[in-house]
Amino acid sequence: MRGIVFTAFLTFLDERRDFGVSNRVLNESEADLETSAFTSVNHYPSRDLKALLASATRILDEPFSEMVKEFGEFLFDHLMYRLSMHVENYDTWQSMLINVEDTIHESIHKLEPKRRIPVALKQVEDANTALTLHYKSPRGMADLAEGLIMGCLKHYSAEQAVTIVRFDQSADGTSSIFKMTYEAT
Repeated sequence: MRGIVFTAFLTFLDERRDFGVSNRVLNESEADLETSAFTSVNHYPSRDLKALLASATRILDEPFSEMVKEFGEFLFDHLMYRLSMHVENYDTWQSMLINVEDTIHESIHKLEPKRRIPVALKQVEDANTALTLHYKSPRGMADLAEGLIMGCLKHYSAEQAVTIVRFDQSADGTSSIFKMTYEAT
């Protein structure tokens, strides 16, 4: 997993929770981590992010799933700022989500062919009223995917009321279907 996700999480903790809490999380997680010094350009095992998330939820006494979703929203804006060259052609949340696989993941795959990238299989039911995405990844981060979707909606200031329904296809978060319904404008 890209280091930018790890550094974003530590920033999220300090900005959205309590300044300095990231150090407490790192200290508590140290025994479970491959490293405790993260840079945005390196790669780290996804289990390290899960260890950091677990420590943060214990320290802050917050539900795991809710924190991961909120971090996903934060991460979307964080990545949009840093990856704007990949997404500047999308002017709606629908076009952004439909093209994640083809644009962003494909660009990452070209740069790093051996990287395992979460797969978002897109299936458009009715382009005017619904969008369904299938998240499938060995990392088991469906909560993070949901947060990223919510972050996308907020970023594009979805004018219509959007309802997200999540159907988990596995208990371990490796496969979920997200159905977004909305009124056509």
